[in-house]
Amino acid sequence: MMTITLQEVKILNFRSIKKMQVTLDPAVTVLVGANNTGKTNFLRALQIALGTNHPFIGKEDIFIAKDEILPKERAAIIDILLVPHPDGEFNEVWVEHWGNAIQGQLGAKEFVAIRTRIRYDSDHLRYVTEQCLLKKWPNTDPSFWEKTALPRKLREVIPLEFIDAQRDIYEDIRNRSSFWGRIVADLPLAEPEVKEIESILNDINERIINTSDGLKQVKKKLELLNQTISHSDKGVSITPITRKLRDLNRGIDIHFQSEGSESFPLSYHGMGTRSWSSLLIFNAFISHQVDKNNPYHPLLALEEPESHLHPHAQRHVFDQMENIPGQKIVSTHSPYIASAGRQKSSGH
Repeated sequence: MMTITLQEVKILNFRSIKKMQVTLDPAVTVLVGANNTGKTNFLRALQIALGTNHPFIGKEDIFIAKDEILPKERAAIIDILLVPHPDGEFNEVWVEHWGNAIQGQLGAKEFVAIRTRIRYDSDHLRYVTEQCLLKKWPNTDPSFWEKTALPRKLREVIPLEFIDAQRDIYEDIRNRSSFWGRIVADLPLAEPEVKEIESILNDINERIINTSDGLKQVKKKLELLNQTISHSDKGVSITPITRKLRDLNRGIDIHFQSEGSESFPLSYHGMGTRSWSSLLIFNAFISHQVDKNNPYHPLLALEEPESHLHPHAQRHVFDQMENIPGQKIVSTHSPYIASAGRQKSSGH
């Protein structure tokens, strides 16, 4: 059960957004609209404010009107408001973690408000991001700045992951820093167990090579590298399967069998299946983290969950998104997802 929520976001002078204020749903907020109306820029603003991976910051992130020359003193402001949910006070776990960051001037409710500023640093000749706490909400003065830096621990329990429309499980499988890679790398094995398993893997590799005349020939020819480069007799090995557990993600594949067909790796399936599989892996990753962390309130900024999916499949997407732990902010062009979001927010 969620005990906090990201309730409100205010943005000033960020990319195409001159001024915006959005109130978010505690579960799923659905952003709809035509292309180039600011949906992705809103998600990118959240990524800069709370994201686990910061995008590159440059002058293109500052709002500029048509035919205007960008003033160097103009800054982009992203303000976020976190409140207890559903009660008016943070429970003792959040109080212990956030301490004096919690304010109590928002009516009868406590809150935590964070301001993110993107500004030009004339000393280093580049744009930088800074963060501070707000003592009141709303704070309509864009020049206000609290000199005390925002403690890292304030953000580490409200991580936001931005997942764009180009997601692909096939790429995730081969990326050690992806959600897939992080799940696979999280093996609770002691060092003796690791050594024992890797010794078994090494024996399996040798057995495969020794039973294959083709692989033995390849190894024999590649050993000529020793004469020209390494000047030793231990420079070449072939690994039909991984020898190191740290490289496990490279050797694992996912097979999927649709009705009436053989089971094939996901790389053989269409982009719709691969795209949605990537989201389901994210669900597994977050569910794993929720079990391990307290306090913990994950946020997902998701672009076009319907990407590459047939309309029939899109009907099931919203229900599956709801089951992802934490709070979701989603941009979409799908009438099915938009309709489900409206029904949810109206309580139907």
